[in-house]
Amino acid sequence: MKKKLWFKLAVVTALVFLSGAFFVANVDAQENLPKLITMTSYPEGTAAYNWTAGFRQAIEEFSPMKIRVEAFGADIGRLLPLKTGDSELACVSGGAAFIFAQGLWDWKKYGPQPIKLVWAGWRTQVGTPVRGDSDIMTPADLKGKKIPFVPGGIAVSKSLEAVLAFGGLTWDDVKMVKVSSMRAQLAGILDGTVDTCFAVPFAPPIQALASGPHGVRWLPMPKNDIEGWKRAQAVAPWLRPDNVTVGPGLSKEKPGQIIGYPNGIWVYETLGEDIVYAVAKAMHLGYNVMKDMHPDLKRWSIDVALDSNWLPEIPYHDGTVKYFKEIGRWTPELEKWQQAQVKNQQKHLGR
Repeated sequence: MKKKLWFKLAVVTALVFLSGAFFVANVDAQENLPKLITMTSYPEGTAAYNWTAGFRQAIEEFSPMKIRVEAFGADIGRLLPLKTGDSELACVSGGAAFIFAQGLWDWKKYGPQPIKLVWAGWRTQVGTPVRGDSDIMTPADLKGKKIPFVPGGIAVSKSLEAVLAFGGLTWDDVKMVKVSSMRAQLAGILDGTVDTCFAVPFAPPIQALASGPHGVRWLPMPKNDIEGWKRAQAVAPWLRPDNVTVGPGLSKEKPGQIIGYPNGIWVYETLGEDIVYAVAKAMHLGYNVMKDMHPDLKRWSIDVALDSNWLPEIPYHDGTVKYFKEIGRWTPELEKWQQAQVKNQQKHLGR
């Protein structure tokens, strides 16, 4: 009887010690976190900027850190601060992150960059609209037409190039119209200076076009056109076929077979694991806080963050993986995906 009592006391003592050690370790980790961190984002007035208000609310409520959001009009402003250490987090598209990570085009002089994913979120559904009364029915019909090119937004320009490639075209087959920004190429289709653009269905200029005398039509990029998608993804690997059912000229009965691409929160690989872990945990625990702050934020759930079908081709940071493992959501499938992305990234970095 005394042996049983001794054993029970030993077990209880061990559990108390372990729980106390965990509590102390957790407190230490919290105390080591910075009081303020920065997140770069898209300009005010964009959906992505509004997302950051939700992220900030979640992170500030479920961690001791405060968030300062800094808006930039071009990808270089949103991503370069990760490299220089002037910002801990960046909210950008999977396309912009992919280009930065591999050191392509505008980023060639910097070379491949070791960025990691903190949280994958809502995929942007986009397409190339044209005037509904035009003779442009497919991407192939863009031959000879006026196509916008955004020098400071290479992800947008390469995405438009991918649409041309889907139709068997290149920039040499069209009239390139250089515009100053994403907004300028949207406005161009409304005033007729360009024949198409790269747009989300709910962009105000597209809604205005749809309600005007010309109407709107979305150029189809059907999933079953395997060769077309091979050409498109050779130009912009982050783009994927998607069915869009909501927006001008779109419905469940007549969905647009157009484009989707992932978005995310990104960091440089050198950012401390404790910080990334805390951000990931706050994004999960704070979902109910942020989900009603913008319609898109409902799609920044943990289920979306763990959907390997839409994860970008960049690995998760160890801090996020640690959190997913801790709550039992990290699967063998995700581990296989992660290792493939790590291997691919190490190859590009020459390690």
